[in-house]
Amino acid sequence: MAQRSRRQLCSNSVGSWLPTKDADAMFLTADNIENLTGYVQAAAQIKWLRKNGITHFVRGDGRPVVPTNAFASEKIDGATTPNFAALRGRH
Repeated sequence: MAQRSRRQLCSNSVGSWLPTKDADAMFLTADNIENLTGYVQAAAQIKWLRKNGITHFVRGDGRPVVPTNAFASEKIDGATTPNFAALRGRH
């Protein structure tokens, strides 16, 4: 396999920084993040994501990246929905 530069691996097209099409489904789009947070500026988006406890990463250019699995529901003790009282410390 021919060696490709890091730039070629990370920028397949304008606005795309992921190396494969499958990887695109792993993260929310910039528009999704803007709709979710209500903010356009990266710093404001990151602040909102932190405040709301949403898993995210900050790219080298300062933009937030949110994995789609940040919204996956998990079973807690076999229950399909969380016991919010238990989560708050009230049993």
